Amino acid sequence: MRVFVKDTEIVMPGDKLATEEEFLPERGVFNENGYLFSLLVGDLFLGRGKIGVNPLLRDIRTFKAGDVVLCVITDLLPSIAFASISSIRIDSKDYISLKEGKIINPSEHNRYSDSKKLNFSDYNVGDVLLAKIKYNDEDSYMLDIASSPELGILFSICENCGAPMVYDAKLHMLACSKCKHVNNKDMSTAYGNIEEALKFIEKNL
Repeated sequence: MRVFVKDTEIVMPGDKLATEEEFLPERGVFNENGYLFSLLVGDLFLGRGKIGVNPLLRDIRTFKAGDVVLCVITDLLPSIAFASISSIRIDSKDYISLKEGKIINPSEHNRYSDSKKLNFSDYNVGDVLLAKIKYNDEDSYMLDIASSPELGILFSICENCGAPMVYDAKLHMLACSKCKHVNNKDMSTAYGNIEEALKFIEKNL
């Protein structure tokens, strides 16, 4: 069994702990290039094929499949969007992202729900989203923004004048609060309400 430190030993962020073939990472541990490393300062624990770190200072965790995250679109292609995932603190636990997120256009792949008909041409770099992590790739989180009404655009600004976009109940779409430009983005039911968004995130971490 390949373990680089002793059980209950105090470890530091970045300390190499073991190989991924030997253990499944628990809290406080991340995987990189086949090795498991400590994410925080704490006591190492081993057991039943799992390895983790109990925090001495802060309880830091990484996002996993099924978690709902807050993210910002950083780049757009016809079939894929790239997003930066925001770290968040809930109940004295710090959740951090070690990699970027990717959103595959549901029209390109059938693995996502068709509950929303996304058109990436309606989206813009800088749009803030609520998304669910579908699965964890080696270099990114694959994100879903179509499988439930709470997911989708949370905040957006006008592509013409830069003013905030607001929901227009008559048009059932977003309209610019200044120049009245409209956009048919798929909104979260929590659009514009960060408190509701955080409640939904907390329920899904």
